[in-house]
Amino acid sequence: SRSAVNRWRNRDDDISDVTIPKTKLQDVSRLPDGRDCSEGNLAAVLQRNGYRTGIVGKWHLGDDNDNDDYDYDDFQEHVQSCGFDYAEAVYAENLWHEIYRNERHSHNMEYMTERAINFIEDDDDGDDDRPFFMYFNPTVPHEGADVYEALTEYSCTRTPRGRINDEPNVPGMTSDMSCREYRQTVIDRAQGRRDNRSLGAIWLDDSIGALLQVLEDSNQLDNTFFLFQMDHGQEGKASLWEPGVRIAQFIHYPDAFSRDSQFQGMVSVIDIAPTILDYAGINSNSLGYYPMDGASWRNAVERDTDWRSFNTQRCLFYEFEEDRAVRCGCYKYLELKSGSMTYEIGEDS
Repeated sequence: SRSAVNRWRNRDDDISDVTIPKTKLQDVSRLPDGRDCSEGNLAAVLQRNGYRTGIVGKWHLGDDNDNDDYDYDDFQEHVQSCGFDYAEAVYAENLWHEIYRNERHSHNMEYMTERAINFIEDDDDGDDDRPFFMYFNPTVPHEGADVYEALTEYSCTRTPRGRINDEPNVPGMTSDMSCREYRQTVIDRAQGRRDNRSLGAIWLDDSIGALLQVLEDSNQLDNTFFLFQMDHGQEGKASLWEPGVRIAQFIHYPDAFSRDSQFQGMVSVIDIAPTILDYAGINSNSLGYYPMDGASWRNAVERDTDWRSFNTQRCLFYEFEEDRAVRCGCYKYLELKSGSMTYEIGEDS
């Protein structure tokens, strides 16, 4: 995990300072430029086991963005070396980063969604019948750049790669109208709200809807493991309190569970990779498999395991800067720079 990498880097310190900029993907071969991430991640394992792999959107896991001579093509090539056959509409960082201060482009969900659709439809090679894995990481509604400004002052043809000639053609977004007309509908549906969260949620919702529609039209939706989740808590972001570490996660996979299924068990983002690999039939004997901190929750969900019983079988650990926390079942202990405490979490928490 990213935190484990950081603990190794700071192994001589009393308490590691765990922050995202210091916990990127590990350099497998310890190359001088720190660019080798060709193994030890989900995409690389799936790629080695017969999957077509792609990424669209924000990368946020490399150090290339710190280079003064940042070049999109070089960055794209580096991302592909981390286990991806396809890397398009990739953003190195959040849009507030200095590499984007030239203001050549901003959020562009139409372009990002079109690139994702092209990967799903495999436009480059229609004969490729391999199963696919796609990591789709939108830039909205993050605070990196103003969403209203992106909708009103930037065009769909301004992309991370540079200007493109034709506007993206996306079902349900720009297939029946121009990009400018579509973006005005996003603003109109926000009913006067111009904050990033309101506008970004609408823009993102349309994008996800387009992806789901393409999967349905190509008869792939029911057998596609579709995971949608937040990247962090909202009100408690950057804290180890429950609002900071608990996030929404939705999964659509009719071949495995019904529409109204819910699981209240204590799971974590570190469980995503082992769970996906479990459903893909990839195990410790498969090519490229590596030890992981998380565990697959497939059996617990499919067997309708009682979540209370499930929660007693594991503890989850959390880190941010010099704060630490552990939750075992209904009990959580926090060790903060300002002090420590233990409390019980109710069944409805």
